[in-house]
Amino acid sequence: MAHQLFDAPLVFRDPLAVPILGAADEAKLRAAEAGNRLPFALSFRAAAVARSRFCDDLIQAAVARGIRQVVVLGAGLDTLAYRGAVPAEVTVNEMDHPATQTWKRQALVAAGIPVPPAVRFLPIDLGQSTLEEGLRSGQFDFARPAFFSWLGVTYSCQPKPYATRFSSWDRWDAARGLRSTISCRPIATASRRCPDFRHCGPRWRPSGSPGRANSTRPTWLKN
Repeated sequence: MAHQLFDAPLVFRDPLAVPILGAADEAKLRAAEAGNRLPFALSFRAAAVARSRFCDDLIQAAVARGIRQVVVLGAGLDTLAYRGAVPAEVTVNEMDHPATQTWKRQALVAAGIPVPPAVRFLPIDLGQSTLEEGLRSGQFDFARPAFFSWLGVTYSCQPKPYATRFSSWDRWDAARGLRSTISCRPIATASRRCPDFRHCGPRWRPSGSPGRANSTRPTWLKN
């Protein structure tokens, strides 16, 4: 959100990023402009913006190749489906914790942002359910290819459930000639490495996300 207000030129243009926050949170963000221009804030934001732009470009390329279903895992306030980034015939499955989805749907209504017919909300608690179970709760078509967007989810996962909840991923990838492995290893407490992480908790809590500063980091193999 801060990227849309304080950075130029924009690397990732999202006209709904600020409106979905609401007027009160936008005012708070603008009042904190000085803090959002500190070196840590700039570097942290640059990483988040770069990954979002990269993922958006990959989604566009996948849709151009004929992909017609996208899964946004840990959707939060993601606006992919609402800003015309994908054609209307592309199904966007938004997966997130039930409390987070309630918060988002309230934010959409408050901002006057309509929900396209092709959007499906698939509530999932990865502490209790697997990814496959969450997908089967909706109308996800396992027989058709799909693009999975997965940004920032590991901050909300405990190491052991994180590994087991995605166990079916390996089977799907192998069936399509794509091999990926997720390994979980604890990293040094982020708040100790970088004190600014201590301020992330209060931002995550209203969404229902259990954000953990000392969570896990995935390691992907080639391809």
